[in-house]
Amino acid sequence: MPATTRTGTIPRARKAMRSSGTSAPYDRPWAVAGKFYPASASQLQTQVDRMLDVAPDVPLTGALAGIVTPHAGYVYSGGVAAAALKHLRGRSYDTVVLVGPSHYFSFDGVAVHARGSFRTPLGSVPVDEEMCAALIEASPHIDSMPDVHAPEHGLEVQLPFLQRLLTDFRIVPIVISDFSDANCSLLADALTRAVEGRNALALTTTDLAHYPGYEDATASDTAMVEAMESFDSEEVRARSDAYLSRSIRNLRTAMCGLGPVVSGIRHAQQTGATGLQSLMYANSGDVEGGQRDQVVGYVAAAFVDADREETVDAGASERPRPATVTPRAQDGDVPEDAQRAMLHVARDAMVRHVEGREPAPIDAYGFPEDVTARFADRRGVFVTLKGGGSLRGCIGVIVTGDRLADTIPRMAIAAATEDPRFPTVTAEEVPLLEVEISVLTRPRRITDLATIEVGRHGLIVQQGQKQGLLLPQVATEQAWNRRQFLAYTCLKAGLDPRAFEDPATTVETFTAQAFSEADFDERGSEE
Repeated sequence: MPATTRTGTIPRARKAMRSSGTSAPYDRPWAVAGKFYPASASQLQTQVDRMLDVAPDVPLTGALAGIVTPHAGYVYSGGVAAAALKHLRGRSYDTVVLVGPSHYFSFDGVAVHARGSFRTPLGSVPVDEEMCAALIEASPHIDSMPDVHAPEHGLEVQLPFLQRLLTDFRIVPIVISDFSDANCSLLADALTRAVEGRNALALTTTDLAHYPGYEDATASDTAMVEAMESFDSEEVRARSDAYLSRSIRNLRTAMCGLGPVVSGIRHAQQTGATGLQSLMYANSGDVEGGQRDQVVGYVAAAFVDADREETVDAGASERPRPATVTPRAQDGDVPEDAQRAMLHVARDAMVRHVEGREPAPIDAYGFPEDVTARFADRRGVFVTLKGGGSLRGCIGVIVTGDRLADTIPRMAIAAATEDPRFPTVTAEEVPLLEVEISVLTRPRRITDLATIEVGRHGLIVQQGQKQGLLLPQVATEQAWNRRQFLAYTCLKAGLDPRAFEDPATTVETFTAQAFSEADFDERGSEE
């Protein structure tokens, strides 16, 4: 994200080039697949569907009149975005108008991508060329600027959600870098005229505080969300100015999409909305790997019309608390030298297997006596393989009477050859894979789900013959809250995502000491 001033985004050096609204159609390829979200269509579909399935069900206080979503990578803000986007389920729109800030270009007025389509791994989404043409015709300050949209991630990350929720829809992609009151009013007025008589939805995207510490971000974000809920665009702008005037360390902006939000509120007011309802909040410090000394905030919200009745899911009765995820815990007593040794044994077992050789006995490695002694422990263990940051295999055992000396190589080979979700690992792949080991404590049955600590506990859910297990680090990697973690574990077991509420379901927790080759940077970087 670029730095920002009180009035908007500090421009990068490049200047946007305008083009005629009658320019040739341009099928925009994806820009951030494989970075902000999976480039694999099947993995992307699965991730989006699961985020939508477990996002909190917050009943709306009126008819849906628009939504506000964040736009970071899915591991950081996807779960928050899903809390707003899931309200599109069962609905039908001819056009979705996407409005966000420009992160890479500075320009006057409003940049529309007027013709062609936007592609994601899930397919192409056509542009509503008629509505775009109407916008461009409405003002000389609105123009087609496809080069502005080419690298832009803010709108792109919304599309896979829309593709899984809606059918036969088109988009109007809009970004602005001029957050002045005049430009925001111009955009709001033009949108209101363009959507009149159309079955359209406006989606506004913004992140919140950029780069202050965790506590400062939480305070700033809380203030900005309250300002949004006031449904007063001037209050949003004033609150942003107030926080930026406080000289809070590393606070570059209180809301990177200030202009889009101001425009969005004014457009919503003009089209009949009576208020804005926040649905979920989190920040990047809640996610494993997210620095708590420099964080970015995220909010999901909906514009609502309280004068019209809204049909809501009967099960959506509980307003969620802000997502809180603790960093990955290191519960265990395996010291670093033994961790390195165990990772070496796991990798060596894979290499030997693809070469047609048996695993070596532990004594053959010549480890120091105190390290070798660690392999005598009889504990559950999982071996996870990752390639290019994506899962490539994961197999383990929860409780065993075997020594780690035997279990680790056996699970490493199984992760490479027996995970039914993936083809067998080839000899050529082995050097490219990252090995992670999780050494488990003995599971403990619980009845109070509030005792589950996301990021520290792993879960085992069982009902009858169906059982599902997820390691502690899975919840932190996906930025899940407690209910999401339970729901996904139920799905892993082949159960309904709310099965953990069924008295017939047992829930067990365990802790794990997880460590990987990446922790020691032993294989270096490919860059």
